[in-house]
Amino acid sequence: MHVRGSIARRIALIAFVAMVSSCSPRTAAVQTPLNPATTVKAWSPVTFIENDFEAATRRARAEHKLLFVDAWAPWCHSCKSMRAFVLNDPKLGALDESYVWLEVDTENDANRDFAARFPNKSWPTLRVVDPTTNALILEWEGTATADELVLLLDDVRNTATRPSLLLLKEFLEATEKHSERKFEEAAAGFERVLRDAPASWPHRARAMEGWTLNASDRKDFNACAERASDFLDKVPAGSTSHASILATSLACSAEAKGHNAGDLTARAERALKANLSILADDRSSLFESLAHHFKDRGLDSDARRVGLAWLAFVTNEAARAPSPTARSVFDAHLVEAAIFSGLPERAIPALEASERDFPKDYNPPARLARVYFEMKRLDDARFAVTRATGRVYGPRSLRVFLLAADIAKARGDREEEREALDEALKRTETLPLTASQVKARNAAQERKNALPARK
Repeated sequence: MHVRGSIARRIALIAFVAMVSSCSPRTAAVQTPLNPATTVKAWSPVTFIENDFEAATRRARAEHKLLFVDAWAPWCHSCKSMRAFVLNDPKLGALDESYVWLEVDTENDANRDFAARFPNKSWPTLRVVDPTTNALILEWEGTATADELVLLLDDVRNTATRPSLLLLKEFLEATEKHSERKFEEAAAGFERVLRDAPASWPHRARAMEGWTLNASDRKDFNACAERASDFLDKVPAGSTSHASILATSLACSAEAKGHNAGDLTARAERALKANLSILADDRSSLFESLAHHFKDRGLDSDARRVGLAWLAFVTNEAARAPSPTARSVFDAHLVEAAIFSGLPERAIPALEASERDFPKDYNPPARLARVYFEMKRLDDARFAVTRATGRVYGPRSLRVFLLAADIAKARGDREEEREALDEALKRTETLPLTASQVKARNAAQERKNALPARK
């Protein structure tokens, strides 16, 4: 079972290629630790350079700063959440003297060299790069609140003289082993960290996240599910780490033999009713994990109850968003929640509003096409997906043209299905693709080969 939701992939995959003291002149000096809660009023939002790694690197090198990179994609709702609610937070201004800030759209062809040098495994991925060597200092997959990000980046610039450096180094090595899919070595590393780390160690919660996700990825589902309650007792309730461990362990429980998930589901229900200090995007993902957990176990009434609560939550968050950009963060969640709840039509007004507000964005019509497809409004789906295919670019072209092929097949138009598959293959022939995208492209090729020959 695939772990659903962005928070389930939020482990910090951090790779120090050398100790920070050797990476940058700026990081060798110890900075005063920040308290984001007390500094917010003193700062302004930071300014990001867009889609120009070389220019950002030159500036960082000239100013003796580290380079922070937000590697995102326009289809990624978690990326859009970070951009709308975190990366524009004035708290990041407290670190402006230590960082140059860069945003990279990994789907944009202009960023192909960057994507080849620093390939994303998931989106978003946040990185810190040493501008003098282009060495990767930190790689963080997934989301973080503004406070979490400030403390993490503050830790990076201060690591040179931290007393906990050896423990942190061991944690970083374990996460690196996990990213290399050396799961047994990663498990041993996480175990040593959790054994030696004091309760007050600031990365302890992330180490528990790492252990949980690693157990899931190595398919040790029983251990993942059984240890979750102990971890959850030790991680601050309402934190992103708490929600991430919950989401991952719920998925593990569905795969574990004979595991009673009652404690985990009860914890998830309580968490969703609490005043969580996590991003609404991540809270939606926890709703999604719990709803699918019940559905996968055949608990249809509970699945529908949670699904409707999920739909209500996302609808409310979209309605109270401060801008069209912030509102559009919830479009993907709204589609998933509405389809899961059997009410796909509930997503249409928001998607139509997003297409009006962002006429060049392929996401609103692509999502409308999916909703219409679910509703069997095939002509509407065809018109919507045609608008999307006219705007889409980069690796996402694969998924959008595959949706066009599905719609054509449902309409009984084999020639249009073939054309959509041809375009999916043509558009992605030379693009850098992830392993899952390569798998999808190969499936598209097999599907095209299986079509009846043209008459």
